[in-house]
Amino acid sequence: MDVQVAKLNEGATQAAQVAETVERIESLTAETAGQLNQATQAMESLEQEVAKLDQGRSELTDFVRGYIERLARSSASRWTRSTSG
Repeated sequence: MDVQVAKLNEGATQAAQVAETVERIESLTAETAGQLNQATQAMESLEQEVAKLDQGRSELTDFVRGYIERLARSSASRWTRSTSG
């Protein structure tokens, strides 16, 4: 009888340990899900910022290209006037 009681007590102890382990796993799962959500939001925010920067880069490139073309035309017309006069 004492052996059976000891086995039951050991089983109860193991069951409590399993319950604690499950609780820790559930807690870690919830924490990990929260971290994953934050990382996903950060990634989406970064993608938006990169898109804005890319748009700005494109606009600046177009502006500089146009400015250089106007400058080249202006220089060419001055050179033409100075050599023809």
